[in-house]
Amino acid sequence: MSSIMMNAGHLKLRDSTFLGEAYTSGGSAIRAYPTGPSTIDVEGVLFKGQGDGQGTNGGAVYVDMRVFDVQMSFKRCIFIGNKADYGSNVFIQYASTSQMINRNSFIGCTSIAGNIHDQDISVCYSIGYNDDEIFIDERNLIHSSWNRQKSEGVVRFIANSDVNHTIESSMKCGSVSKPCNTYQTLIEFIQLEHESDDGSTGRVETLIFGDGKISSPFIDLSLARSDIINIAGCGDQLTEIYPQQSSFYAMIYGGFNQIIVIERVCIANSPASPLIGFIRTQGAEAGLVMQDMRVQGYLETSPYNTMLEPPYLFSIEGFVHLQDVIFEHIYLRTGAILQVVGLRRTAVDSRIEQLGKTSIGFYRCLFDDITSNESVIISLNEKDLASASSPSEINKIFNNNLQNSEKTTKFIIEDTIFTDCSSSLLLSNKNAKGGLLNLKNKKVRFEILNSEYRNIAVKSRNMLYLAWGVYEPDSQQINILTINETFFTNCSALIPEMDEKVVESQITQEQQPPPQTTNQFINIQQSNELYTNGSIIFDDIYKYGLIFINNLNQEINDSMNFAIIDITSIFMSNCHSAIGSALTVTRLTLNLQESQFVEPMCYGNMLYLNHTQTSINNCYFNGYNNALSDIITEDGQSISDAFCPNNPQYFSSIEYALIYIIDGSYISNNDIYKDTRIGAIRIDNAKVELKNVQFIDPWEESSQLDGSLLMIACKGESNLNIIEPTVNQMTEENCEEKSQFSSSISNENEIECQFGIVFDDICKFQLSEAFKLPPMPVPLLKSAKVVVNVDKDQEAMKFVIEGEQFVLSLFTVQILELQNKTDQEIKEEQNQMNDYELVRDDKGYLIWPLEDATKLPIYAHGKVRSSNKAKLSMRDYSWLDNRKKWYGILISNDGKQFYGLDGGNESVRLEVEIEEGEQFVNFIRFQLAEWWAWVVPP
Repeated sequence: MSSIMMNAGHLKLRDSTFLGEAYTSGGSAIRAYPTGPSTIDVEGVLFKGQGDGQGTNGGAVYVDMRVFDVQMSFKRCIFIGNKADYGSNVFIQYASTSQMINRNSFIGCTSIAGNIHDQDISVCYSIGYNDDEIFIDERNLIHSSWNRQKSEGVVRFIANSDVNHTIESSMKCGSVSKPCNTYQTLIEFIQLEHESDDGSTGRVETLIFGDGKISSPFIDLSLARSDIINIAGCGDQLTEIYPQQSSFYAMIYGGFNQIIVIERVCIANSPASPLIGFIRTQGAEAGLVMQDMRVQGYLETSPYNTMLEPPYLFSIEGFVHLQDVIFEHIYLRTGAILQVVGLRRTAVDSRIEQLGKTSIGFYRCLFDDITSNESVIISLNEKDLASASSPSEINKIFNNNLQNSEKTTKFIIEDTIFTDCSSSLLLSNKNAKGGLLNLKNKKVRFEILNSEYRNIAVKSRNMLYLAWGVYEPDSQQINILTINETFFTNCSALIPEMDEKVVESQITQEQQPPPQTTNQFINIQQSNELYTNGSIIFDDIYKYGLIFINNLNQEINDSMNFAIIDITSIFMSNCHSAIGSALTVTRLTLNLQESQFVEPMCYGNMLYLNHTQTSINNCYFNGYNNALSDIITEDGQSISDAFCPNNPQYFSSIEYALIYIIDGSYISNNDIYKDTRIGAIRIDNAKVELKNVQFIDPWEESSQLDGSLLMIACKGESNLNIIEPTVNQMTEENCEEKSQFSSSISNENEIECQFGIVFDDICKFQLSEAFKLPPMPVPLLKSAKVVVNVDKDQEAMKFVIEGEQFVLSLFTVQILELQNKTDQEIKEEQNQMNDYELVRDDKGYLIWPLEDATKLPIYAHGKVRSSNKAKLSMRDYSWLDNRKKWYGILISNDGKQFYGLDGGNESVRLEVEIEEGEQFVNFIRFQLAEWWAWVVPP
């Protein structure tokens, strides 16, 4: 028989205990067959040893709701050792699914099960009168610990005082019927208890917080005397915990190698403790599991007035595992949301049986409306055991844990959304590069599955920085990264006002630059800061990429080059970085298939592949196709060549086509390259095969950038093999048919079978004779000007070259000496400069040019900004002798044949404007007076 048989009315139970041994026949504690609308209200009750499990349902509670509804409320209860065929703790019979209760019917309750089966059937139900169809998918209706427990004594409670429970510090608390008001009070009583083997006394394994807002002082979980702590609340909408001010960095500190499981709560920031984070764990075998909860900022602030600046919210040594967690409305002045050092856990850790062999990671999580500064939002780093400070520490780790090979080797982000997140990073911070996520590890395989990134704007080189460094002596290929079914929309990673660090061209004194030196460049390193009072920040462009996937090993040829990146079915739209608006990959192996990259935020490069072995299949690339219109800045200046029309302060380079391959290999099958305007593929010292590839890039008269002429740009020691391409809807067969009737082909048809490929003298390529290469347009040079400012290191000389028919990729500028200035010209300049006060040395003039000055002519790669404008910056101004010489400019679209004024042989005189640089200005010198003095002895 059951303890309570209920037909109708209102049942209210408070601070009670139901023990199975006190009753006969093992019936349920509560059995309800309502004859009318009824309610069950239970608080502070222990249900133990109810039911016998033989031909019964509902070990502790049975409710029949097939005729009348029953309103159920269970608060702060423990279910342990209850038995039944189905519903070891609770069984409910419904008339329809619309009656089903939710988690708010069981708040602050927990169940202790002896095995997985009992846990699976903790809460069961049936629909209608079919008693043979029983459902067990409500096991999570009542909280259960992640480890096996033996006694209700390991479960302790913390709650605010209310009318039913007043807290007296002198009375023992923490039980189901008498919760404590703070963790400190609870620990004081725990330390007075003897620690029993079954945990019935002297230990805390499960800590349950009541409903309401709970202001928590510092919590030291090492005092709980358990290697795993389960923290639960009444639900993320009912229990909110926020930290009080303390001298520690976080509200909760875990013990050494202790695992923390936290669920069904909301953890929130507080303006009263702006420097305090939430949780910190310690030890290689430690970890954090969060499930069904929220992490929330202080809602009364905004990203612009927040005062919160903890060093981190979560600092985790060991592993982290998130399920159904929401991070929202978090505005930090500085500080990371999540820092993890470890990434691996022991796969058969008995302390956390529920997790089993499941790969750790983020599952069904949401990161929404998060801002920070000078901080990575999420940092994941594999723990390097070899970095322990002494051999004894290394031995301690190995002796206490299983072998490293038995640890998990995978981290998964699945069904997770990142939206409206922003952060900024200092360029001087070498350990933080990805503003949203920064990953560095050795052996952990990383997977991003069915996830979404939207409206992400980070002021850093990368949004996601994913890096591996490992030595594999057998050179076996390993899959280190998988991205599948993931969307990226409206995402950007760049530094506003950033510009590409100046790259000096190789200088030659010959009349015509040899092919092997025409386009070789020297990269000059320079340290840069992110914040420079609004001035332009010059940086190495190859370090950029929205998703930057990097090989950390220093060797050019090492086993890590064989590590595989497998990307399938991703979609990218309206994204941007200086280069690699989709991906930048360095010294790895990339397999990319069935993905779409459309409408980037700006003109510019999508894939930047550096020393990478790449295979791309069935992908679609569509470049930026809006008008390149004039932009008017706040000071009224016009920017006619802004490559980000909607964001003119964003830097973008169009020098690298949509796909850029340097020193690697690239195989493209059945891919489409459409409306690039800047070229589809650029090849530098690489081996490329294109098979069944479509190029759709027709010339448009209204466009200032023409991709039809340079669908492919090939230079250096490259090998290009093009098999069965389709160019602007024309296949090889179409063009062969037309060529058989060449006498009737119109000029228009000839253009249809032209394949825009530009190349230097070293590149080797194979292309069917059915396609013709269009003639390279003769550039028409109109004017050339240079502004000189010796105070600007990166832009000491800024050239602007104007004309018509400029073509990207191999555009080259030749600077040569024309003639000496006449005495009359020098005198006129002296008169013009006579009113200026110039800084002079003790002789009144500067000696210029220097003896070791660079000799002319100079050949330099110019950056085409549009079909009628090109720019060039140089740091070397040693060759300029503007006081005595006139200089001329010639230009070339292919780096071979140079042209001058209006496409002729006459060079255009270079107009020189001096902003800073006395040595370049003619002025009237004044001889300084000489004074002589004698000392006359008396």
